[in-house]
Amino acid sequence: MCIRDRDKTPTTNHENDIFGIFGEIIHQTTPQLNNTLAIRNDSHSDFGEQFSFRVSSALTFDSKSNLKGSYGTGFRSPSLYELYDSSNGNADLKPEKSSNFDLEYTNNLSDNFRFTVAYFSNETEDVIDWVMNPPPNPNFEGKYKQTSAKKKREGIEISNIYNLNKSTSIDFSYSYTADDKGGKVIRVPRNQLGLNLGNQFNNKLYFNGSIKYNTDIIDSGNVKLDDYSLVNLLAKYELYELSLIHISEPTRRRGISYAVFCLK
Repeated sequence: MCIRDRDKTPTTNHENDIFGIFGEIIHQTTPQLNNTLAIRNDSHSDFGEQFSFRVSSALTFDSKSNLKGSYGTGFRSPSLYELYDSSNGNADLKPEKSSNFDLEYTNNLSDNFRFTVAYFSNETEDVIDWVMNPPPNPNFEGKYKQTSAKKKREGIEISNIYNLNKSTSIDFSYSYTADDKGGKVIRVPRNQLGLNLGNQFNNKLYFNGSIKYNTDIIDSGNVKLDDYSLVNLLAKYELYELSLIHISEPTRRRGISYAVFCLK
């Protein structure tokens, strides 16, 4: 698969191009074990060739439980705003590079109850962040900089989904996040408690409500931030049943795709 992207600043004469090639191999090693290898190479007009990959495995123990794991790498090039903005930009920035690992165990303890626990770890090099200029700085000016050589975070996530009946489910979740030394990560809650309730009222109407309570948060300079809650409410109603027809028309230079929605 080939991907091409172009970015251009609206007020300054700067632009860049990214051309990516992506491929994936899926192999069923045994009836219980599936392995996947995904590779990608991005050719960036400013930062050259950037290679990334992801390997993952899924092991099924029985009809009720499984274990999944993955490891991957990635990169993020600086945006044109971060590079060239007249007030905040820094043309010396280079791409962030990252690596990610996760391991997840799921067990359907009953027909109505599913338990999931996961461990995650990610590490980012050459982190880009906006940094305020030192005082005296009456106008609170600053610029984007590579703030550290490496930044790592890791943690656990626990989720318990219980189906109250065929149309209603409730999900209790908890996550813990820390840096590689057990300390707090800037602007990332150390503890997050979640509650999610979903109900399929009928064939067309669906309701969902969730609340997440975030605690133990700090900002730059080890400044303690207040705990806070996020509440989301959702209602969906299907007006029409849609069918999707996807048409792909390859040309010599690019692939053109059309998506046609038809009302039933």
